[in-house]
Amino acid sequence: MTLKIKGQEIMDKIKEIALAVWIDAITCSDNKTFEQYWEAAESQFKVFETAENSIALEALEKIAYPIKYLREEADKTGCILNGYIANQLTQESSFYQDIAHDALNKIAQQNEGKV
Repeated sequence: MTLKIKGQEIMDKIKEIALAVWIDAITCSDNKTFEQYWEAAESQFKVFETAENSIALEALEKIAYPIKYLREEADKTGCILNGYIANQLTQESSFYQDIAHDALNKIAQQNEGKV
């Protein structure tokens, strides 16, 4: 299995879980809190916990909680998060694609020495 295929599988899994969590959360079909949906998504990744998948799980958390992620990034640099800009960023699909691509690049760098 090539790294490209593995990366695609992880990206597909991130999308699948994120979409399922999002759909369940917005439909509120079973009265769970968003945190409960997130815990269910995390448990799916725990089944195959590896260094690669921990990077994928971190990316999923950034995707599931984008404002929290942006706030943490702003805090790291000593900046103040602008709520309007944060909201605009999270409305763009490229924001989420960048998170996923960053995770795949980290996985690729990690695996370069293993090949």
